[in-house]
Amino acid sequence: MFTNLDDGELIMIGSPQPMELQWDRLKTMAKTPKWQRALVEIPFYSAYDFLSNFSMTRENVMRITEGAKINTDINAYAEVKQSQLFYSPESNGTTAQEFLSSHFNGHFSHLVAEKNQTSYLYYDLLKSLSRQNKYDKYYTFLEKFESTAKGQENFYERLGELCFNAERYASSIRYLKQGMETRPTSNTLSWLIAAYLQVGQAEQALKAIRQYPRFSNDEIQCQKFSAHMIQGDLKEGRKFFKRYMQNPTRYNENCPATLERSLGIYFSRVGEDQKALDRLNSYYNYDDQDILTLGELVAVYSRKKDWKNSKLFSDYFYGVLNTESARLTDMASYYRESKFEEDAVFLDKKAESYQLQ
Repeated sequence: MFTNLDDGELIMIGSPQPMELQWDRLKTMAKTPKWQRALVEIPFYSAYDFLSNFSMTRENVMRITEGAKINTDINAYAEVKQSQLFYSPESNGTTAQEFLSSHFNGHFSHLVAEKNQTSYLYYDLLKSLSRQNKYDKYYTFLEKFESTAKGQENFYERLGELCFNAERYASSIRYLKQGMETRPTSNTLSWLIAAYLQVGQAEQALKAIRQYPRFSNDEIQCQKFSAHMIQGDLKEGRKFFKRYMQNPTRYNENCPATLERSLGIYFSRVGEDQKALDRLNSYYNYDDQDILTLGELVAVYSRKKDWKNSKLFSDYFYGVLNTESARLTDMASYYRESKFEEDAVFLDKKAESYQLQ
């Protein structure tokens, strides 16, 4: 059984004969131009996207559908009676996806050979789920990754990255710090800085950069610039901007997208409002939910006495704050129930900071 997170109903499709999925062949086929053109319409971009939608084995399907009526061409049961039953008050409001998620266990040995069920498979599945913003199965696969990858040289870096994508920032920071202690790399340091910046700990991000100077690169220098702009440190900001202007192409190619936001904040701080708006609106088109960008846009438009856009972005800004605060509070509750207390505390603090703005 396969399903998408947005599915509003549950339909199972079977065949008279067993259907065999050959994982190695599927990965090869998914790389061909013909299949890529077909898959993108779904949209799938890899064989991992396909597998990430797998929800239930034949055995599970048979168990939970025992005694259920089969839909045929002559009774159309699914379109009529079954929908009434599924969405009746007695169902406690359970959606199709919630139902499947509650039964998902990540077992698919009949789809992927045991030898291929490695940490690399789970890592690629987790990246696929993250890219699709589908987290109902994420934590099951995260546990499998942790159990199969432990001991590998990049274990802490990858686990920190995966926790970061799941917004488990406290865990992410802990794992990435362990990674820097056991096998330091520029990539691990960059993820650690990103995690600190996500929870508003700009000083901790700068401290990590000072602690590991030999791992600094263009990307980390851009993150350092972001931290200084969050702190409002124009003196340090000017130092980076001077280097940036000497070779903007180099930094634009090697730095994260947040460089555009940081440059917008920099121009705002030095009073170049139009340049600030150009950069900030550019980043807003990339991420229209970013709190820092929205707040800065409101400030610049107000300073320019552009009351129409100031009001427009202000209303939108406070709407995003309320929505994001509620989302983070719900996620914190989920992590608390799942025994991830340290992650829940971080999210609660972030949600509270949005309520105070």
